[in-house]
Amino acid sequence: MQNLRRISSESRALKDAEIFETLSEKSRVNSLRDELAELKKYQSQKVSELDSFLQISQNLIQSNEELQTKLKSEEDQTHDLKQKIERTTTMTQQQERLIQILQDEVGKAKFRITERMRRQDEKRRIKYDLTSKSHQIERISKNEQNQIDQSFDEQVEDEDENEIEDNLDPEKAKLMNQLEQV
Repeated sequence: MQNLRRISSESRALKDAEIFETLSEKSRVNSLRDELAELKKYQSQKVSELDSFLQISQNLIQSNEELQTKLKSEEDQTHDLKQKIERTTTMTQQQERLIQILQDEVGKAKFRITERMRRQDEKRRIKYDLTSKSHQIERISKNEQNQIDQSFDEQVEDEDENEIEDNLDPEKAKLMNQLEQV
């Protein structure tokens, strides 16, 4: 009976050990489950963070592509602007040359106009001088004609008077000559 007790006691001890071991395993399983749940939660959190990072990365990639597109567009615009500036510079230089040519032509035209006006003024002055001299000649001519006419009239009068005087007595003629001299 002692054997039986001992077997029974060992059997109980074995059962207790098995129960304890089962409880220990259950406790370990529960602990592992808790750890697994925490790991799943952590994994879910990290997956969420990775998704967020992935989204941010995709947004950054998209933004980068948009920026590269804008940069390319701006480079094209810059190239176009450079070409326009070069054309404008060329046109400006051509316009400056044209302005210089026009200024030279205007200067020449002004000189020709000034010369023409000077010649016209000289012609007017000469014409005025000729007209003035012509009037002077006409006046002198009229004066000479008047003097000739007057001299002729005087001569005719003198001849008439001489005739009259010849006809008058010599004393009267003497008096008349004296009067004329006075």
